[in-house]
Amino acid sequence: MSKEINVRSLEFLEVNGELVQPGYYKIYKCSKYCIVVSENHSKYKYGCIDFDGNVIVPIIYSSITELTDEIVIATINNKESLISVKTGKKLTDSKWIEFFKRTLSEGHITAMNQNNCKLAILNFSTFKPITKARFNDTGCFSNGICCVSVNYKWGAIDYSGNFVVKPKYLSCFEFYLNFAIVKKIGNNIRRETATCKQIVENTKYGVIFKNGTEVLHGYDNIERSGPTTFTTEKGSAIHVFQFIVKPEFIIVIKDGKYEDGFFTAGLFSKRRSSPKSKYYENAKYIDGGKWYAIDFNGKKLNIDEETLKNESKLI
Repeated sequence: MSKEINVRSLEFLEVNGELVQPGYYKIYKCSKYCIVVSENHSKYKYGCIDFDGNVIVPIIYSSITELTDEIVIATINNKESLISVKTGKKLTDSKWIEFFKRTLSEGHITAMNQNNCKLAILNFSTFKPITKARFNDTGCFSNGICCVSVNYKWGAIDYSGNFVVKPKYLSCFEFYLNFAIVKKIGNNIRRETATCKQIVENTKYGVIFKNGTEVLHGYDNIERSGPTTFTTEKGSAIHVFQFIVKPEFIIVIKDGKYEDGFFTAGLFSKRRSSPKSKYYENAKYIDGGKWYAIDFNGKKLNIDEETLKNESKLI
């Protein structure tokens, strides 16, 4: 995180053990370099200097944002580029109008194309897109999978840009440990009163495995209660499901007993005040529940509970 220094109140900057006048309007100190702002006839230009005061990124840009220890996002003529602070050279071409810092994960970042204002995901080593700019929105990569929206329907792609989950959902929350919560349209609900008739869009929630298989579906609400544990609502019924992925199948525990805790992963972070709530947080399995197994297509397998408990490493 860069730290702003207002050099109008800072007369000198230490360079090589000596105090010198910096000559910049503002300095933002980063971990390995400084972003500087120069004022000329009420116009501000941004660049970068090293800790010896040498210019390492030309002071010509309308804005610069720290991205990593070695790369900045620089804007000129309403276009953004990724620039190396080691060489001062552009790493990307000039067809991007915005890079989304929040999406930088697992060696990939999302950018907006200037021609169609659609999003593409770039490999952070080659700085080339892994797909055409076709997305309305994207998440960030987690365990090799990234949620993306195409024509406002959500699916998920892998590092190669291939769809592992076809775009068909209203929303797809970030994958974490191979599972993601999804939302889709269910059957519409007809409501009639003495004065009017209504058709209400009925949305339903599910949980999908990384290959797109729906391991839970048709619920009014689902919340993540632990790394691979989910609490479901359907009407007044509340259930807790935990998934344990094995090489040949998935173990499912329904309505086991859990300890409360606190769970934070990616975008998921929540607390609940009631200690008796079935919405466990960072759910830690204690005992009990119904144990069964499904294959990676969601089909229930004929494996006894004792074998599953021995396989789970929870008991």
